[in-house]
Amino acid sequence: MPSRGRAPAGSRRGIRGRTFEPDSRRNPSPLASKDASAGHLRLEMTVEGNYTPTKRGDVIVWNSPGRTLETRDLYAFDADGKQLSASMRASSGELSIEVDVADARYPIVIDPIWLEQQKLIASTASALGWFGYSVSVSGDSAIIGMPRDGDSGTDSGSAYVFVRSGSVWSQEQKLLASDGATVDRFGFSVMVEGGTAVIAAPLDDDKGSGSGSVYVFVRGGGVWSEQQKLSASDGAVDDQFGHSVGLSGDSVVVGARLDDDGANASGSAYVFVRRAAPTSALRSRPRRFDELLVMVASLLEEMQILRSGIGDTAIACAVKRRPARPAR
Repeated sequence: MPSRGRAPAGSRRGIRGRTFEPDSRRNPSPLASKDASAGHLRLEMTVEGNYTPTKRGDVIVWNSPGRTLETRDLYAFDADGKQLSASMRASSGELSIEVDVADARYPIVIDPIWLEQQKLIASTASALGWFGYSVSVSGDSAIIGMPRDGDSGTDSGSAYVFVRSGSVWSQEQKLLASDGATVDRFGFSVMVEGGTAVIAAPLDDDKGSGSGSVYVFVRGGGVWSEQQKLSASDGAVDDQFGHSVGLSGDSVVVGARLDDDGANASGSAYVFVRRAAPTSALRSRPRRFDELLVMVASLLEEMQILRSGIGDTAIACAVKRRPARPAR
């Protein structure tokens, strides 16, 4: 039986760049056995912890409550740098690597990579809350929407901010709309960049049932607070303003997929820009199309919002110049 090594399940990489000689006395550690008649070298490792392995193509995924590891990118080379055929198998608590060494010249290098992923779970998870329905990452911050959370009423919604320290993510804060209400679906779409986050509630009813709104949050001293609530100047029933959102620097783009400027449910998008002074509020001028501050799709389909990432430029698909219509 081959002797066994131990994979450090708590680290990002386990056995990395291990070298094997044909004489076990020259092995760095007794992790492998050689079957000379079959021309195979087999390495076995014990994976500590309560992990259940699943093979997905060339990747083995190890799942345990609240944590996931991957074993992938397996390479094996001989002394001449020739890549050797290698395969991995997993069973409960064990990883086995087999290398074809029939024509290899020792020493042999076996090089699998262990990657650690982290599964994020809401601290106050609820049945049918849809945690993870929307996500956005910026640097070491992530925001995750939970649009059917019920803190402010059934389906009122919430969003969670997680921050990364080293390689570990932890929950920083749960965000709620200051005026959240039943079926607002706050958290349906989210976007974070630096210390600013925008969170949509497309079924909010400030301008009629399902008219929608978007909330701006800013971080100060490690605490997120609501700064402003955005709505369309010509918002109406069932526009669903906030079905999609984009954020870049001082610009916010908000999609209203069922707005009817072009035709029934043709859709539109609104651009908001941040004032330079004296406050950091956001100002909307959605009716001046010539300045790309309102965009109307010419097709009877859901609007898709794209951001070019260049300066203050925003792009919407199927944009067509149209004369401004009177406000509702």
